[in-house]
Amino acid sequence: MKTVKNIFKMRTNFLLFSLVFFIVSTTQGATRIITEGKYAYTIVDKDPLKTRIYTLKNGLKVYISVNKDEPRIQTLIVVKAGSTYDPSET
Repeated sequence: MKTVKNIFKMRTNFLLFSLVFFIVSTTQGATRIITEGKYAYTIVDKDPLKTRIYTLKNGLKVYISVNKDEPRIQTLIVVKAGSTYDPSET
């Protein structure tokens, strides 16, 4: 039963992350760039999860959202790779 509960929590966390990603990617003109110290990040107005989007020097985007009710770390890495992204001449 404990495994089913963990799978349900992981699925819920994934769905929340997907929702945030969808909101961030489809919102037009409702983003702001904020600089704190030496790091700058983007936020989306009216985002219920208050996600911070950092863009690293190499172009990698890092999405950080804090949930103090259930403190845990979840990592998802999406990479454009595979034969679909190969150049046509190879």
